[in-house]
Amino acid sequence: GAHVRRQGAEADSGTEILPAGEVLDGPRILLAGTVGAERLRVVSRPQVAIFGTGRDRHGELEGYCPGNSGRDVNGSYLEMMARTVGADVRMNQPLGQCGDYFEAMLQQVRDLSLDMIICSCGEAAPRGEQMMSSLRALDARILFSKVAVTPGSSLICAQFPRGSLFFGISAEPAAMAAACRFFLMPALARMQGRAAERPVLARLAPPLWPAAS
Repeated sequence: GAHVRRQGAEADSGTEILPAGEVLDGPRILLAGTVGAERLRVVSRPQVAIFGTGRDRHGELEGYCPGNSGRDVNGSYLEMMARTVGADVRMNQPLGQCGDYFEAMLQQVRDLSLDMIICSCGEAAPRGEQMMSSLRALDARILFSKVAVTPGSSLICAQFPRGSLFFGISAEPAAMAAACRFFLMPALARMQGRAAERPVLARLAPPLWPAAS
């Protein structure tokens, strides 16, 4: 009887074993089985599509901008970060330098079962009022445009009638990374029931540069 594990020995009554928003990987499934949790309430992974536009992010995509070729670094980064937070990336395609293909892309994906559409907007892509006009033409509701973040202030967020969120972000790498970290990843996390991040406040000491004389 020295190696008998008695019922309830794994944790005290009322102990939270798996907090909401946790990804069900191997160790967590094992833990659930250990305490006899045969059924778990889960949410689906957010379904994401990623597009890159503009001369600085051109690539080859048949039917959109034939003849362009190049590396879509932002698309690779955004896909990696989306998968890190638990999303399922269904599409990751460059649209090339042709701004006219922005609306074609939106028409293609707006009625799919997507939770988020991300477009990194390069040099020749539609921006600002032009982008919002294209979104409104497809019945999207503009949630906000421009944010007090540097870099990354030129960000547009909209929602299509079926609930898909659209994020138009800058293709400049630092701005793109900031938008991803502080807007896209938190939104994807919340879609999965995860708690909002708690900010950590700190005071800089000593000053980064001496005071002007």
